[in-house]
Amino acid sequence: MNQSTETTLQNVLTEKDLCDLLGMTKGQVADLRNRKGLPFIKVSQRNRLYFEKDIIEFFKTQRMILNRAELD
Repeated sequence: MNQSTETTLQNVLTEKDLCDLLGMTKGQVADLRNRKGLPFIKVSQRNRLYFEKDIIEFFKTQRMILNRAELD
């Protein structure tokens, strides 16, 4: 496995880490999971982990460009 695709524990976020990183509440993150399909790992009934790579890819798919000039 090469370094760019390897997943390590440094690339794993807890739900608290994700909330802090995005400036969102747990409820807002839950909404992204339930309504938009934010990928996660269910560790237990209350604990979830998130791969940093999955979060980046998720937001890339959610990206909207409102101004055509931004494409150029």
